[in-house]
Amino acid sequence: MERKIFKTQGKNNSTNVPIEVDQNREIKYENSALIMKILRIPVVFILDLLPGRFSKYLLETLSSPCGGSADISKWPTTYRAIEVMYTYPERRLAGETSIFEYFWFYSLKNPQALRNRLLLTTYQLLAKIKNIAEKKNRVYLLSLGCGGTRAIITALSGLNGKIEIKAKLLDISTRAINFSQELAKEKGVDGCQLEWHRDRLQKLEKYCNPDFQPDIVEMVGLLDYFDQEHAVEILKKIYKVLAPNGWLITCNIRPNLERPFLTKGVGWSMIYRTPQELAEIVVKAGFPASSLRIIYEPLKIHGLAIAQKLLNP
Repeated sequence: MERKIFKTQGKNNSTNVPIEVDQNREIKYENSALIMKILRIPVVFILDLLPGRFSKYLLETLSSPCGGSADISKWPTTYRAIEVMYTYPERRLAGETSIFEYFWFYSLKNPQALRNRLLLTTYQLLAKIKNIAEKKNRVYLLSLGCGGTRAIITALSGLNGKIEIKAKLLDISTRAINFSQELAKEKGVDGCQLEWHRDRLQKLEKYCNPDFQPDIVEMVGLLDYFDQEHAVEILKKIYKVLAPNGWLITCNIRPNLERPFLTKGVGWSMIYRTPQELAEIVVKAGFPASSLRIIYEPLKIHGLAIAQKLLNP
């Protein structure tokens, strides 16, 4: 694992925070072939210069009949667009994609990095659940802005019911919740472990009480849409409801060459943060810098911030 150390400003002083690039061979991360890495530079340069309307036209007209990249253009920032990118490899094997979509999904790094984020999040969730289960009879988990909840459902399906888990999944979208419920059935996850709630994540405290104090709060993908003030506000709420020694797992996209195309071509506007900026938000929310790790998937686009609510920071 590639590892670097940088300083971030805590409440009282400056503290070293590790930044890592995960190279775990147990995880089947994606990366481009050498020829695609070479071609990517001029391709991205051209795409970044194209007018937004023309880029959207290309995405929609060069899509497969089943939707594919057209859905990304029509439903940016939603679970539907994310699921298109998550499931591309399976749809390709099933012959449900166009040859042009191979260009979109493999000449660009962001779709691959998103799938890598899913793999990294699932792995870290499993690790934390197993660690907590060694100390407690039941693990309590809260997912905010759960969308399709694919990482959590994949993690739970991998446990095969061996660990008792109570999870509450919160999202404002009824369609996202319905999709998540269907995915849970498909993956064979016991519905009794999961509760879905349609609500704004700002009301997360409403779903936590002495009988449900989460050991893990997962909020992956939402910091990309919050300015610093709102990001710190939400993370403070998470810190408040977490059980002692509980864990936060969150994420933020990092500045990269494809940002102009994603913003104006796809219509997917996000707030990009450096590792230092991501760490600053987490520490400002009250998490001790000494408990914080930032782990990037191999393409170094999505960084997972993992922090603990320490009893004695």
